[in-house]
Amino acid sequence: MTTRTGPVFRNSTNGTGSNCVDVGAWHDTVVLRDSKDCTGDFGDYPTLTVPTTAWTAFTTELKSGRLDG
Repeated sequence: MTTRTGPVFRNSTNGTGSNCVDVGAWHDTVVLRDSKDCTGDFGDYPTLTVPTTAWTAFTTELKSGRLDG
């Protein structure tokens, strides 16, 4: 059996090349990373980590349109 040592990241299919932000869930947080700088094991590259509740609130606001210009 394999034990995961980091999140499984997903990225946008709309990005060109490696100009994407990867997003992954890890325990009770959401981890974001730059797809251009993600070599090595989890923890070897820069990430931004936010609580799942904060990420959910942020994406809800984005989808509502209330953050539009």
